[in-house]
Amino acid sequence: MTLSGSPDYSIKEEYTFQPNEAVAYFSELYESYKTISSYEIESATEEGQFSFINLDVTPEMLADTNAIVTITGIYVPEKGEAVVHKLEVPVVTSHDPNKMSIKQSRLNYRTLSKNKELIYKVQFQNDGEGDAKNVRLETVLPEQVDPTTFKLLNLYPYCEPCTTDEEKGCWNQYIKGDDTLVFHFKDISLPGTKAEDVFDQDSTKGFIRFSVKTGKKLENKPFRASTEIFFDKNDPIKTNYATGRFRKSLSPILFGGYNGFISQPGYKEMTYKETGMLGIGLAPLAPYKKLFWQVEVYANWSQYRQFIYDVDDPGMLTVDLPDDRGDLWPTELFYDYYDRALESRNLNLRVVPLHIRYNFNRFIAVGAGALTQFRINLKSNEERIYKPLETMYEPIHEDYGRWKDGPGKDFGVKAFLDLTVGRVYLGPSIGLRYHYGGNNDQHANLYAAWRF
Repeated sequence: MTLSGSPDYSIKEEYTFQPNEAVAYFSELYESYKTISSYEIESATEEGQFSFINLDVTPEMLADTNAIVTITGIYVPEKGEAVVHKLEVPVVTSHDPNKMSIKQSRLNYRTLSKNKELIYKVQFQNDGEGDAKNVRLETVLPEQVDPTTFKLLNLYPYCEPCTTDEEKGCWNQYIKGDDTLVFHFKDISLPGTKAEDVFDQDSTKGFIRFSVKTGKKLENKPFRASTEIFFDKNDPIKTNYATGRFRKSLSPILFGGYNGFISQPGYKEMTYKETGMLGIGLAPLAPYKKLFWQVEVYANWSQYRQFIYDVDDPGMLTVDLPDDRGDLWPTELFYDYYDRALESRNLNLRVVPLHIRYNFNRFIAVGAGALTQFRINLKSNEERIYKPLETMYEPIHEDYGRWKDGPGKDFGVKAFLDLTVGRVYLGPSIGLRYHYGGNNDQHANLYAAWRF
């Protein structure tokens, strides 16, 4: 594989594949591009063949000083080994020979933990009349980048690293302060564009390509770097900002938790239980220090039980009772009181259409919003325990089926406040949510969440 730019990168790599490795390599290369075309070239002679490609760029690419289009050609001969060549073409609206760029300026925040390496390129050109002997590049890196992970990939003009302080025609590299990477071309000879004997403009240009790694996971915000270029003792030339950004996307969320009542009107004589709840949510991916929206849906089961003693409602009850021989006969029994055993099972749905959140940092976030609650009665039952006036008879249990005056469909709106602690950008966290539905209708929700 070869890679070229301007000036020529002079990169050539050879790969020896084990069985099935070549298929994986070309499949990954194929999947990394959105625009792909293929064609066959037939020639009876050994004359060179050319491919002319016209690319349309977007207005956003023209405004982005970091935009670089990578064109990869895979040449598969009928006999012999395949050849891969990558060509990096910067998108510029005006020519600036002194610039800085970052490859893959649009990153995927979700996969950054698996791909923390950032590749920068700093280009420069001597516009003077004489040769530049010392060219020093001082690059201020983003705070999230660890400058000690610097790795030189390519450079022009080519020279070996310095081994001693007295050596000439070499380069050295060191770190200044906490965030400045210094790369020094020492005692070289870079021609100037205004020199009378210079006919190859590429000979007046230079560049370095290097990689660095993030020292920690980046926040979801733009991060930028720039370089001051010193030609001998002249004032520095400052490049543009090489800005990296993350693509906008959505983050699904899984919830699991439990509701606990602080006060529950109307249930004072009831036993009320809820199962743990499960929920799903959706929000923008890892917003950094700005308000953002979030929607959620939860579901769980609840059960009401109530036992009401001595209901004063005299009446008569006809039941089959055995006589002395054991035969059943309809018998009328009178009663003054009976007990009621009531039970209701429900499906609770809680929908959060309005939830505004704010991340203070990577570990603490708060939110506020409103939810709508739907309670759907799935099953209700009433059992009455009659107490006959004749004490010789035991209490009689009668199942009345559906609890007619029990809770049916219920709808309510509640406001809430929320505090979340943990990995609030991506990953696991725990939260506490306070729901307010009036002076006598309040409860707390303790939950765990995982953002993907």
